Amino acid sequence: GDVVARIGGEGFAWIMPEADGIAASAAAERARVAAVEFPLPVAARSTLTISAGVCDLLHASSPDELVRLADGSLYWAKAHGRDATYLYSPSVVKELSAQERAARLERQQALTGLRALARAVDAKDQSTREHSECVAELAARIAGELGWGDESRAKLHEAGLLHDVGKIGVSDAILFKPGPLSPEEFELVKEHAELGARIVREALTPEQVSWVRGHHERWDGNGYPDALMAEECPEGARIMALADAWDVMTSDRIYTSARLSETDALAECRAHSGTQFWPPAVDALASVLARP
Repeated sequence: GDVVARIGGEGFAWIMPEADGIAASAAAERARVAAVEFPLPVAARSTLTISAGVCDLLHASSPDELVRLADGSLYWAKAHGRDATYLYSPSVVKELSAQERAARLERQQALTGLRALARAVDAKDQSTREHSECVAELAARIAGELGWGDESRAKLHEAGLLHDVGKIGVSDAILFKPGPLSPEEFELVKEHAELGARIVREALTPEQVSWVRGHHERWDGNGYPDALMAEECPEGARIMALADAWDVMTSDRIYTSARLSETDALAECRAHSGTQFWPPAVDALASVLARP
């Protein structure tokens, strides 16, 4: 008797006529775990996650109210780290006002458009098709190793998905040039970090925008676009810079030599720890890679 239906761009409703809130929450949690454990193709190199909000008729007196409160629980799950199931309770889930919901919907719509743009950039080249997803996932894992909380890691993941969106303003002839870039061409490529920050600033927080802008800064101050030195660069940008470089080193690219093994790539990161990369991030990366 259950019914599942799409109700939004990435949203689904699951109606369970014979279940109370606890049983429905348990079912949603089983689905969430099953999604996380689902064996994706190796080529995808990403993780599928689900955020779920649950409400039952104990707290809702009409179908519209049931959907509204379940939706509030879903927003609560997304705002508190994602990849979680929340059962509606007045003492736990703060119901969003109509103004807050409108603002969040507008931001979500903007993010959906930007993610489509980022995917379009990645899809230009078969070798970079999953680049943004890989960078976002690895950056979040490194941040977790460094002690970041769930909400902060979710924000870094979100920024990571959009970190290269500025490349939409760089010509394909330069992006996919098989040989070395000329100094003039490299200056054009460097503009993508600043352009990306301008593109995402209406949808992301100022902190997230600084991570996108700074993902090519270096620990020794020789990065771009602002040549930030050491702690002048936001921590999220330092982490993203390492995750971005790691994916480039371990992937087949038109403009680089053959990809490195994880062992060789980690050795390369260690060799540039303290110059190109923030040393604690390199240590955290090593810990992440050591896990099965």
